[in-house]
Amino acid sequence: MPRLVRQSSQNRENRCPICGTSITWYEARSKITCSDRKCFITHRKKQNDRRYRRNLARATAYRNKTAARLGVQSPESFRPIVTSVNTRPIVPLSRKRRYRSMNMLIRLVESSVQDVQHDLRSFEDDQQSPPIFAIACANCRGNCCLLGGTQAHLDKDAIRHFASIHPGAKVRDIIEAYSRSQPHAIFRDSCVFHSANGCSLPRNMRSATCLNTICGGLVELRQRIELDGESRFFLAAVNKNGVVRGRFEIC
Repeated sequence: MPRLVRQSSQNRENRCPICGTSITWYEARSKITCSDRKCFITHRKKQNDRRYRRNLARATAYRNKTAARLGVQSPESFRPIVTSVNTRPIVPLSRKRRYRSMNMLIRLVESSVQDVQHDLRSFEDDQQSPPIFAIACANCRGNCCLLGGTQAHLDKDAIRHFASIHPGAKVRDIIEAYSRSQPHAIFRDSCVFHSANGCSLPRNMRSATCLNTICGGLVELRQRIELDGESRFFLAAVNKNGVVRGRFEIC
């Protein structure tokens, strides 16, 4: 009887799942596709599409289950909208993080207020967004805010913008305004202004990054409202384990 020899992973041939090009075992350890960027983008898009379809199926099932529990009529008329979700707990804002944040803010303000002339167009805030946008963000609880850290995406432009609409404000006044806005408790390891009630900063004190960031779920929600004329939605906040929170909304 011939002896069976197990083929080692080093000798096993690997191929790009997009174009079929042979890639070495060493390359396959760190990446899935070949070195062609088009293959990488195509593969990533397929991954995102599969993830979206899976989450959409979960959101639809959760919608139907929730509708049965609440007695909602015609649940199929509510379009499922999938967003990400923040599930971190609320913890006290530590003195260490508060101290780091204030030190950063002092340096930033002192280097920014010398020139308050600023093109406000980069701070255009979409005040015309329907209220359902805020509801969707509240249902998610600010997953996009988790990367804010102690700097909260604040930069010179944000400080100059605030100074330009408060022409009499001095360095100390600006620092105190931001300091008073810091909450006593935030989501763990998130932005130092990310409280249980959302961002504790007024809109005119936030950075352009915070004002202009929009997730894929809100992009779809806007398209469904503006292009398709839909008004009934089921907002589903989803992570890798399934739907965490969901709610019916009519706009």
